[in-house]
Order: sequence, then structure tokens, then C-alpha cells
Amino acid sequence: MAESVTIARPYAQAVFRLAKESGALATWSERLQRLVAIAQDPEMAKVVGNPQFSSAQVAALVLSVCDTQADAELTSFVGLLAQWLVHEGALD
Repeated sequence: MAESVTIARPYAQAVFRLAKESGALATWSERLQRLVAIAQDPEMAKVVGNPQFSSAQVAALVLSVCDTQADAELTSFVGLLAQWLVHEGALD
């Protein structure tokens, strides 16, 4: 668990910095809450953990169920996380 926290820290700091500098703390808070709910869904875990899906496919699926307008920052963030999850075996 500590390893995941260590790996996640730079992502969290970057999102917080972006949200603060752009005056969008509330927006990013809502986005992150939604991403947490998506990540905790058992069906989503099956997709993310399936080697048949690429990081681009995982990111597209997550964004499609986000219930929010995906701007460039959110799209980039989700894509980066999907890449890490798929290619680094974060769910192993």
C-alpha cells in the first residue's frame, strides 16, 4: 500500500497545483471523486486488469462514464493514469 501512495503522490500534487492555479479546486474535487467511484467499480477493475485492453481503451472507457465534460487536462490526466495502470501492472 505504501508503494501505491508513494507513486500516487506526484500525480496528486500535480492535480492540486493545476486546480489551485486555475481556480478550479471544486471542479477537480468533483472529478476526482467521480474517478474514485469509477476505479472502485468491480466491473471497471475487470477491464483495467485485462491485458486485452490498451491504455487508450481504458482511458476512453473511463472518460465515457465520467458524467462530466472532459477537457484537455482531464483527458490527459486519465490517459496518464491509464498508461500507468496498464503498462506498469499497478493492479498485479
